[in-house]
Amino acid sequence: MNRWKILVLVLTIILGVNLILLPSKASETHLESNYAISNRAPFNQPSFYSLKQPISQELYQPTGTWVGRLILPTPEEISEHPAIDWVWMEVYHALDSHQHLIGQKVLVTWQNNPSLAAYVKLVTTDIKFTPQANQSVLEGNILPTRLNGRSRVGPLQSLAGARPQDDIIVRLDQVKVIQNKNNQTTLQIAEHPMQITGRFYGLVKIIGATSSTEIPPSCPGNTPCSSQLFQVIHYNQKSGQFDGKPETIRIPQQPIGSNGRYNSTTNQIENSPANQAGWYIYGDKDQQGIFTVQALKPRAAIQLEPNRLILGLEAGLNYIDVENWQNTEAQKGKLQTVSIKSKEQQGSTWNEGDSALVIHVFGGIGGKKGELGFLKFPTGHFSFGVAKVVREPLTGELQFDIQYQQVYAHNPDAIISGRTSLENYLGNLERGWLATRPISDVIIKPDFLKDYLYKQKSISPLKELLEQTETVMARYRTGDGTGLSSVTPATSCVQDSIQALYVSMQIIKQQLKSRSEYNLKDPLSKQLIAFANDLEAELVPFGIVRPDWQKNVNRISGINHPGDFLRIESLWAGLLSWQSMIPRRAADQM
Repeated sequence: MNRWKILVLVLTIILGVNLILLPSKASETHLESNYAISNRAPFNQPSFYSLKQPISQELYQPTGTWVGRLILPTPEEISEHPAIDWVWMEVYHALDSHQHLIGQKVLVTWQNNPSLAAYVKLVTTDIKFTPQANQSVLEGNILPTRLNGRSRVGPLQSLAGARPQDDIIVRLDQVKVIQNKNNQTTLQIAEHPMQITGRFYGLVKIIGATSSTEIPPSCPGNTPCSSQLFQVIHYNQKSGQFDGKPETIRIPQQPIGSNGRYNSTTNQIENSPANQAGWYIYGDKDQQGIFTVQALKPRAAIQLEPNRLILGLEAGLNYIDVENWQNTEAQKGKLQTVSIKSKEQQGSTWNEGDSALVIHVFGGIGGKKGELGFLKFPTGHFSFGVAKVVREPLTGELQFDIQYQQVYAHNPDAIISGRTSLENYLGNLERGWLATRPISDVIIKPDFLKDYLYKQKSISPLKELLEQTETVMARYRTGDGTGLSSVTPATSCVQDSIQALYVSMQIIKQQLKSRSEYNLKDPLSKQLIAFANDLEAELVPFGIVRPDWQKNVNRISGINHPGDFLRIESLWAGLLSWQSMIPRRAADQM
C-alpha cells in the first residue's frame, strides 16, 4: 500500500468518525456571506453600468454574440408559458440582425431536441429546503433561497435562481430566434449557458496607478492605498506590441470578506511577470464612460507556446508527481506553462479547432488568515473542463479557450455550479481564485477521446463526459431538491466529477459494444475501452461499485427507470471510492 492509500484511508476513517461523533451545533446568529459584503460595492451591481454605450471596436471585443443577464421568472409568469424550463434574459449583445433587442427582456428556453428534453426531465425537481439547508444559510452560504418551495425547477431556472439577486451573466451559443404572434421574442438554445464576466474585453499592458483621488477605503499590502484608476496601453495587432492607444481604466479594489481576506488586489500588478504578455480585461463602461474591470486573465497562461518543454515518460511523470506542486509558497505571484511530450514528438501538436480535456486543481489558501481545512489539511478543489484552440480576434494568434465544468458545493462567495469561462471562474475580481490560490490546469489530448462515427452515428467520449457533468452540476445547484450541496467524505467536487467520468465511460462502453459494426481491432477503440476498464479498476479498488454510482448509471442509461438519483453520504460510500477523494491525488492519477 503506497503513501497515498495510507493517507487517504486514515483521513477517511478519522473524518468519518468525527462526523459521526461530533454533534452539529446550530448557529443562533446569521453570518454574513462574502457575496452580501461584496455586493454592497456599487461596481459589483448591474446598475453601475450603462446598457447602451459607445465603445471602440478596435480596442474591445464583445464577450459573445448572444450575451445577457439571467432573470428568474415569478411563479405566476411561469404558469403563463407552456415551456417546461425557461427564464428571462436582459439582452446585452445580439446578432447584428437583432440589435433592437439590446436592453430588452427575452425568453430563453431549450430547442426541441429529444436528448435535451431527456436531460431537462432528468434533472427537473421540486425544491424544499431541509433543516440542514436552512442552517447552511445561517452560516453564511449562498443557497437558492428564491427557489425554496417551487415545483418542477429545471436547469435554466436553477441557474437563474442560484443567487439572491438576478446578476448571473451568460453567453448563449447555438441560438434560434423565435418571434410569436404576441411579439414575444424567444431564444431557443442547444447548449447550456456559459457563465461569463463582462460585456466587453480588451488586451492591455498595465503601466501603473494614476494620481487620482479615487482611493479605496482599505486594501491589502502597504497603506495608503493606491488609486483604483490605472493607465494602460492597448495591444496593437499591426505591430504585435503594446504600443496602441493609451487609456485610463478602473480596476476596483474589492471589499474585505467576512474571513478577513481580500479576494483580489491590484497591489504591484504592473510588476507581475504576467504583465509582459499583457492582461485580458473584462468588464463594462460605467455611467461616466470609464471602462471598469470585472475580471482579469493573463494572456501568457493561454498561449500555445510553453515556457518549458519536458521530453520522455520518466521525466514527464516526475514533473506530474513531484515538480508540479514543489515549493508552492515560493511560486506565489508566478506563472508557468509546461509541455510534456514523448521524445518522438516534434513541433506543435495543436491546430485551430482542436478540443482537449482539462483537469483543474487548486490548493488551499495559506498565510496568517488562510484556510485551516480538516486537521489543518486543506484538500483543495478538482474539476474537469474543455480547452478549444481558437484564433483570438485582438491578436490574431491561436490560443486555448478554457471552459470549466464546475461541480461546486454551495459556498459564501456565490460561486455557482455549472459551465463557466476561465475569466469568470478564476479571473473574476469579486469571487475568482487567481490572486489567492495555487492553481494547476492540465490540458490532455489523447487520440482515443476523438469522436467515433459508425454508420453516420457519432459516439463522442468528450461530449458524453460534458453531458454527465452537466447533470451533476444541475443536481448540485438544487441539492437534489434539498436546497443544499455540501462536502462530505463521500460527496464532493472531486468525487462527483469522477462519478460523471465513470458514468460517461460506462455509457460509451455500452454504446460501442452494442453496435454490430464495432471492431475490437480498431486501435483507438481498443484504447478507449482499455482506458474505461483501467478507470473502473482504479475507482473500484475493492471490486464493489458504490450503489449510488451504479444506480445513477442505470438511471441515466434508462435501464429499468429506477427513480430519483441516489446520493449516499456514508463513511462506507467514501471508502468504496477513496481513490477519488483528494483533488490533487485524483488529478495526478487521471
